[in-house]
Amino acid sequence: MDLSRLSSSDAESDWEAAMAAKPTQTESETEPYELTPEDEALLLEHFAETLPDPPRESPHGLGPYPDIPPDYPRQNVWERLERSYYNGYANISHELINRVLIKYWNQGKKTGAGVHKGANGRVYPLFKDTVYVKWSEVELEDGSRETYLGSYLCHGSLADYEESVENGTQPSWMKVVLYEDGGVDPYSFLDLP
Repeated sequence: MDLSRLSSSDAESDWEAAMAAKPTQTESETEPYELTPEDEALLLEHFAETLPDPPRESPHGLGPYPDIPPDYPRQNVWERLERSYYNGYANISHELINRVLIKYWNQGKKTGAGVHKGANGRVYPLFKDTVYVKWSEVELEDGSRETYLGSYLCHGSLADYEESVENGTQPSWMKVVLYEDGGVDPYSFLDLP
């Protein structure tokens, strides 16, 4: 088509004709659509399914949570911990314990229990063959000193051995470790900032 022979008035009339032929929106198409709560829930569910899961990350600046080993006894440890954070029941100590236990588990040292001692900042994994002890002394009336078991920390299965540990008659398979020699500094053990 040779456009050089068209006048500007021809172009204007073609434009006006095209605009006149353009369908107009009806009033109902311009009104906002109000979602029912059910529709909104369906839309949110649909979009949530299409989004990738965000990386699970420590709220304490410790970085992403470590992967949970497939045979670890608490597969939902991070979900439970996050719920506990928001309900006010957990703090950084709980996260440090779980990170340490998972690392030990990956090393073949399997336990699902541990304690974080705030006084020294160490995490004590509770293995079924280890007790952590602190010896204390008391001065007797005659001026002599007597040593006794001041603190005893262990896996629940070892609780009945407290007296034998205090007397030095514990089973040979049991490791008795002083508090100050036991546990790990979680930050250095986990290479955390």
